[in-house]
Amino acid sequence: MDSVSIIFLNFLVLDFLILNCGRDFGNINGVKQISLYIAGLLFNLVNGLSRLFWGFLLDKLKFKKLMFLITILEIIVGFSLYFIVKIEVIYIIELLLVAICIGGSLSILSPTFVEIYGLFLGPEIYGLTGISISLSGFLGPVLISLMAKFEYNYLYTFLIGGGLCVIKLIALILFDENEKMYDDNNDAQKKINYEMADTTFPVDENE
Repeated sequence: MDSVSIIFLNFLVLDFLILNCGRDFGNINGVKQISLYIAGLLFNLVNGLSRLFWGFLLDKLKFKKLMFLITILEIIVGFSLYFIVKIEVIYIIELLLVAICIGGSLSILSPTFVEIYGLFLGPEIYGLTGISISLSGFLGPVLISLMAKFEYNYLYTFLIGGGLCVIKLIALILFDENEKMYDDNNDAQKKINYEMADTTFPVDENE
């Protein structure tokens, strides 16, 4: 698979946008402080617990189906958050939905890469997605700053964030989860497979 596609499988611009301004946006639109405080407390808890949930689903369903679901949820949040802020309960639910999406994106990619690229290369290639995470963290505050001069700055910010999720969808379409990209006969790969299985690596007596 093209390395550019790998990089953008963890493109979390919208998620970082909401992490940066979700509280302030809710506050200026009349969402109760106690509700925002509770949402903040629950955010990390929901994020962590959701990883168990996504891991369970990954055993039952294909990776692409799960990542498509996560990305569609992100797009829905991006295009609706501005309009539902007056409905406090739904607004808090959508904030927590972002936590669930972040947990899903960060938890199902790593085992999928190991399955496709093997135990030897999988973790190294997964590191490429760190580029998109760093880029997301950078673009979030930048977009907020650029949109601040507009009257409907939060609307534009959320819509752009939701639109950028399309980049992740394109990367996902290009991703082939059924193609095994490593050679079972590779000695280094075989050794790691044996070690992970807690068995003795067979030594060639002719060496």
